[in-house]
Amino acid sequence: MRGPIQKHTSVSLRLRLLSRLRGGAAFTKGALRVALDAQEGQLREVLNRLRDDGWIEEVGLDPRRSKLLALTEAGKRGAEGELSTFGQLKGDAQTNMWRTARRMREFTPVDLTAWASVPGAEVDLQAARAFCAILLRGGYVRVVRKAKSGVNEAIYRLINDTGPRPPVEKRVRAIYDANEERLVHVPGSGQ
Repeated sequence: MRGPIQKHTSVSLRLRLLSRLRGGAAFTKGALRVALDAQEGQLREVLNRLRDDGWIEEVGLDPRRSKLLALTEAGKRGAEGELSTFGQLKGDAQTNMWRTARRMREFTPVDLTAWASVPGAEVDLQAARAFCAILLRGGYVRVVRKAKSGVNEAIYRLINDTGPRPPVEKRVRAIYDANEERLVHVPGSGQ
């Protein structure tokens, strides 16, 4: 059984692979592995699934006698549909990051940056990390793999999907009594 990290990697790798192949060019497994910076076993797993689904096929050999792979017609249609699910986002950056998180279920800040950015609502890595921190503080996600500085980003798993609108961190004006060490008034709370 695959663990959460492998599942996350497979989804992300599948999307990157489909994006690379949808232009119609043929590639060898080796070229794809290098272009996608993928581990051989993970790439083989994704390619086997795509082949089993009838989305890719061997179309010949390159000069070194390595098999060339390309999308079938069904694969091209499927890739466009699958990629458009992630690519046709509308709204502000935070809404797009939330939609992406809901669709992927497991993601990194880099995934949010790549899949939630659209013209007019770009998402940079700092904003994606901040959004992940908000989700973590709010109990919407759990850390699957901790980040290692300079090595990899944290992987988050969505555990509380409350609907289409993103959680928003708000600053609340409240009155705190330091003598009693309690909040004496929070607007809208009836205190």
